[in-house]
Amino acid sequence: MNDNGEERMKILSVPIQEGYTEYFEQEIIAKANKKLVKVNQPELRIVSVDMKSYPAYDVFDKPIMLNEYTYNIEIPDITGLDNVEYIGAISYKTGIKTTYSEDDSIILNEIPEDRLKCDHCNINRYRNIYYIFKKDENLMVIGSACAKDYFGHDIGKILNILNRIVEPISEESLFNWSGYSKGFYISSIVLPVLFATKNAEHNWIGKNKAMESGAVPTSHIVSNFVNPTSGFRRTFEWADYLTFIENYTDQDIIDIMERLYTKWGNIELSGNFDYNVYNQLFDVSHDHTRRNICTSVGIVGYAIYALLREENEAKIKSEEVKLESLYQGEIGDRLELDIQVIFKYFVDNAYGGCDLVKMQDENGNVYVWFASGNFVPNLGSYYHIKGTVKKHDEYKGDKQTILTRCKNMVSG
Repeated sequence: MNDNGEERMKILSVPIQEGYTEYFEQEIIAKANKKLVKVNQPELRIVSVDMKSYPAYDVFDKPIMLNEYTYNIEIPDITGLDNVEYIGAISYKTGIKTTYSEDDSIILNEIPEDRLKCDHCNINRYRNIYYIFKKDENLMVIGSACAKDYFGHDIGKILNILNRIVEPISEESLFNWSGYSKGFYISSIVLPVLFATKNAEHNWIGKNKAMESGAVPTSHIVSNFVNPTSGFRRTFEWADYLTFIENYTDQDIIDIMERLYTKWGNIELSGNFDYNVYNQLFDVSHDHTRRNICTSVGIVGYAIYALLREENEAKIKSEEVKLESLYQGEIGDRLELDIQVIFKYFVDNAYGGCDLVKMQDENGNVYVWFASGNFVPNLGSYYHIKGTVKKHDEYKGDKQTILTRCKNMVSG
């Protein structure tokens, strides 16, 4: 409570895609409120809902408008004190230092180890979790065992409740560090990432985006293949995976890991997620030696995906023909073309999503197609296509011809 005896609250904005608002209100918010009441915290209150519309394409390549609703929710300030602001936490529960921050401008990994001493009990001993606060603009550290004594309520439980509605940063939640994660060989994550993201051509779907769209988070898919159950090994997905990995050798995995270590061993770390990736890959307590085992499939999996995505885009960019793109055909014309796929991006929507495919012919003319059928062209490959001119558009100064109903695609 504040000095006037009122509960301290703050506003949190959460974007929810059209079609999931009822579930968000009746399931997510309602369940969170029941749990908050049990720990003597005020219930969440929806203050307002803002809506914005944006254009997209359905599975039949028809233009549609999708609505996104931003819920402005009043949530309890977990400190309950006017002069104390929650910043984040440093956790050692998995055995590897991991940080969770509400403000990525504050790099928690830069806090010296000798500063991680509880300011409540002033006892310098090891803790599983250190909660980080600002008190009168000064840094304050409270150990997990002392948080309830200092604030009068269980901060850890409250944070885990709020985790169900708060947008995660990257792949790891700001608040969810409960439970112990066993180790995973980093090499065992490489092929599952390739399979789940189709060689990094599809997007990595984070937990918050998955909740909005109803999709499965990519980290969950990867985890299924990294640590499969006996039941999962009897599924068609597992059979497809075994077929997929026949195309790769042990040396392929070693090469990808070497590039991963090289990238992160030389990168300038700029945020809490960067430090979390680095700590998963390198043992900072032993001369920054490379780790063979990590504790987070999500963090390392995303790092592998990001590396491969960057390499794919760099390769295509280096192969692009540097010619001026001109509009081709008239609206409604049926064109027959030999093209190369120079960019591909998966677009989520309420109908299951489609692939935005950018193509280029030998004269440098650019074509765009929203592919939603059974056949989706591969990034970097050459094809012979027939497509209908839908419209002419311009993107970042480049003229591009938008195609629809592309058929008879044959690899070139």
